[in-house]
Amino acid sequence: MDMSIKGRSEEVRWLASNNPMALRRATRIARLVGLAVLATMLATVSWAQEAESAAEGKAEGPSVYYLEIVTPDVEGACELYGSFYDVTFGDPIPAFGGARTAPRKDGGLMGIRAPLRADEKPVIRPYFLVEDIDAAIVKATDSGALLAVPALPIEGHGRFAVLIQNGIEWGLWES
Repeated sequence: MDMSIKGRSEEVRWLASNNPMALRRATRIARLVGLAVLATMLATVSWAQEAESAAEGKAEGPSVYYLEIVTPDVEGACELYGSFYDVTFGDPIPAFGGARTAPRKDGGLMGIRAPLRADEKPVIRPYFLVEDIDAAIVKATDSGALLAVPALPIEGHGRFAVLIQNGIEWGLWES
């Protein structure tokens, strides 16, 4: 079996789109690349497929503007996802917490960065596009979400906020 990053990403791409025995294959791949990486790859494959549907006018529901991946191995993750999606991640951007970003097919961005604090754990954090971030924050907190990071501007990109609900971190993005 090809143990390279490219080989792994091709195997996961095949798994995500064609394999009727997905659970068995996912278990085997999870042992090879780690459950967190596999979950990330399957989630991003799903979002990429949703983006293609959206581009064709078939999708409904929320749109993810920014997909943030926090990992202690930024270089390895950029190499993996760059190979998987045939994109090149740019230099670190201070305004994005030092994330290296790459464009997504739907016009959004994917960013990979190292933890900003010693206690920040690896996470995959989608930022959902909203028209009014202040109203969306009120709606989310009224529904029980904890506001972890209030709405902050990123010059040239809009404003973002981070929320946590039932242990799941997610964000809002107003462009």
